[in-house]
Amino acid sequence: MAIDELEDGTLSIAVLLSERRGRVVAAMSVASHRSRNSPEKMKSDVLPLLRGAADRVHDILRDFQDRNWTVL
Repeated sequence: MAIDELEDGTLSIAVLLSERRGRVVAAMSVASHRSRNSPEKMKSDVLPLLRGAADRVHDILRDFQDRNWTVL
């Protein structure tokens, strides 16, 4: 979670994407403004959705690796 990191009032939260061996290959993030969300709401409402999306992308990465379709 980053608060006011890039600009006053901004909030952002991120999750890592890793390949089968555990090497981090990307990240997914969501940003908002404090006028629309709080850090607590980002953690309780946004983070589970972001983790779910990351899990789906992770499954696709693994499938690509299993088929040798990726160069990661």
